[in-house]
Amino acid sequence: MGTKDSSETSELNVQKDVSSISAIKTVECIGSCTNGNECFAWVRNGNITCSCSGCVLSVEEGNPSNRSMDSKADLSGLLNYFVNYVERIHTTETYGILSFKHSFYDNSEFIVITYFIDGNPDVIYTVSFLIEYDSSGESVAKTTLVDCSGSCPNDSCVEIYNMNSGSVSCGCQSDECTITIEELTI
Repeated sequence: MGTKDSSETSELNVQKDVSSISAIKTVECIGSCTNGNECFAWVRNGNITCSCSGCVLSVEEGNPSNRSMDSKADLSGLLNYFVNYVERIHTTETYGILSFKHSFYDNSEFIVITYFIDGNPDVIYTVSFLIEYDSSGESVAKTTLVDCSGSCPNDSCVEIYNMNSGSVSCGCQSDECTITIEELTI
């Protein structure tokens, strides 16, 4: 597993068919908790689950290309890696997932997890995972974590997946916004 920051690279290039239209699956927990607490999702045993009673798991699918939305990735392993990543980067075990957005392309999948830590949903973080298929398109060749962190003067320091070029970069080019890239073995 390797890590790079903005001084070494500013984007991750991915081979993909630029004419492909993505299918998107978004998972969120919505509603109000019966105990008055914040409604959000978290990972339990490699699955996304809602935080409380009254909070409803919502799965929204958009599939203009009629493409398969069956992931080739080890999503349970990826979600468990996310939990460990939050603990390692933020030194906390307290987090909440606001959304899990999974985009499907011809030769790749792109996942963006939007989350908060320490019970504060006013400060939002994102982390992305890029899953690339082998040349046959049948199995996963590489899974990469991409995390942009810091601040931007006039924009958000978040991960951007460019559908035309197949690259992943941060939302701004600033010394205060850094990109972390980790190749995963899950």
